[in-house]
Amino acid sequence: MHYYYTRRIPKELQKRLGKKRIVVSLKTKSRRKAIASAIVLSEKLESFWNGMKLEEIIS
Repeated sequence: MHYYYTRRIPKELQKRLGKKRIVVSLKTKSRRKAIASAIVLSEKLESFWNGMKLEEIIS
């Protein structure tokens, strides 16, 4: 069994990104590695999404 990361895209960005949800394989069978990867991915997504929201506010 491989672990997957899934997360809903914030509603205000769904139309712009053309999806409602992100699903990514974490490419591991290790629960510990999956949790660590999911934390890193969550932080990167939050940063990316916050940047997109900021662009909308500025423009």
